[in-house]
Amino acid sequence: QSTRQLQTAMSKMPELNERKRVIDMHTNIATALLHKIKNQALDAFVGSEEAVLAKSMSAQDRAALEELITEGTKGTAEDRLRLLCVYFLHCAPPAADVERLADMLRTQGTDTRPLAFLQKMEAFRTKVATVQAGDAARQGGGVMSSVFNFADKVGVGASARGLTSTLAANVRQLLPAKRETEVTKLVAALMDQRPIPETESYLTLDPKQVGEVAPPEPTAPRRPPFREAVVVTIGGGSYLEYQNLQDHAAQQQGAPKRIVYACTELLTGSEFLAQLAQLGPAATN
Repeated sequence: QSTRQLQTAMSKMPELNERKRVIDMHTNIATALLHKIKNQALDAFVGSEEAVLAKSMSAQDRAALEELITEGTKGTAEDRLRLLCVYFLHCAPPAADVERLADMLRTQGTDTRPLAFLQKMEAFRTKVATVQAGDAARQGGGVMSSVFNFADKVGVGASARGLTSTLAANVRQLLPAKRETEVTKLVAALMDQRPIPETESYLTLDPKQVGEVAPPEPTAPRRPPFREAVVVTIGGGSYLEYQNLQDHAAQQQGAPKRIVYACTELLTGSEFLAQLAQLGPAATN
């Protein structure tokens, strides 16, 4: 009996060794990731960014964010720059505070040209909004309003706010919270035929009808929802936006949605910052 058990154990040794090898490999990967997160203080950056994106920053949250940026010892220079860009785009902090934090980054040797470009585009967007509020905008600003509202949501042209999702793409994948991106919110509302303020300026083009189709009134019967959509981002896209759309489609009850995502190019956060750095000098001219 003992000999038979020993033979059985010996016959299973190759399988057990392979299992141990796989377990060791995954353990080593997990350990390396944990060391990376700890060394770069990614958990601290994720916590600050979560507060920024939730638009619920307390005085303590702001102090923690400023400490991450100014201390210069946690994360990489790129991590600190991205956090400042996201903070600038989402929270509209006073210009003096942004410049103070940018000066601290420059003293650390960080290239702040990406932030300079975003500041220039935000100033331009503010000027456009001011013009649209005047008489001239009321007379002929309808088309421009549609264009800039569209750009503001999908990251086209002069919009700075639409760029946020790509800037934060790398770190936000670590967030445990489920949050829909701006693109997903818009696509969900359009596919469900659900009017929201962000889609008021969108056009509905029906090939079966001549001319523009007016959006449904809140009291009108809702049209059947769309089950398929093709989403095209003119400009840099991100894996986060793609995965967020796929998660939304998979979570639908009943018949699943089918969403195809396309973009001019798929960028990482580092690649996107590099592009903004190239645009930065032109924005200051």
